[in-house]
Amino acid sequence: MTVAAPHGKRSELYTFVIAIGPSKASHHSVVAHALREIRKLQTPKLRYCGKTNTFIWTAFKLIVYLSDRPERSHLTFTGLLGTFSKRFQWAAYVDEETLPSCTACFMKRVNEVFGIFSSNVTTPICPVCSDWDYNNPDRPAWTKCTLEKVFASHDKQSRAYPDSAENCNDYSVPENRAITELTHVRPVRQKFDWLVVAIKVSFWHIALGRWFKYQFVSYLRTFGINEYVRENCYKSAKSLRVELNKLGSEAEKRTKLLSFLTQETL
Repeated sequence: MTVAAPHGKRSELYTFVIAIGPSKASHHSVVAHALREIRKLQTPKLRYCGKTNTFIWTAFKLIVYLSDRPERSHLTFTGLLGTFSKRFQWAAYVDEETLPSCTACFMKRVNEVFGIFSSNVTTPICPVCSDWDYNNPDRPAWTKCTLEKVFASHDKQSRAYPDSAENCNDYSVPENRAITELTHVRPVRQKFDWLVVAIKVSFWHIALGRWFKYQFVSYLRTFGINEYVRENCYKSAKSLRVELNKLGSEAEKRTKLLSFLTQETL
């Protein structure tokens, strides 16, 4: 941890080690603990100042959290490999037919690198692979990723994707992840707000007892959300469901649930 030095001074005197552990181990619990401690420092408090020999009001804030590429991927859970997110920053269903390039497209790229033929030459869209193109709706990544294909191997039912939805008030359904009318799991570039809404919509349905767990998991997997996050969200929603069931009316349940989602960090 590096404390912002006064007047922009640079010195090793302002950097401190706060944790040591194996590089291959999960850093999540350590980082989460440190961030909770830093959060407490944001509350103004009287502290002794040795320079003035008086007590002064102080508060501290986190300027930035920096991490390298592997650690950042592990902490955000959006850059790791998985069925729905094998390309960084994209949530897309992928298999041997859609990612990344078939043999013909791969050789075409190799030939372009070696200047055997120009990349400016217009070639027809390959009917076999995505060829690393997730923006083109004519690519197989868009056309072949039907719900039936994506969840064909699911052991619960032929269509594990949720087919019913509650009105989640302020939370609109995330882009290309409709619940009742979805036919294809379209590629979508992962954005933080998009992922947050996915978590809150899924939390809503579990807390009210509207979805089974496998539907909850299937829905969040299409966003490329890691199992660790899914499990924490599910446990929190199940815990809240116990409290909601003690309330009398559906209106009271929804009000408490909406208040929880507005105030809490899931």
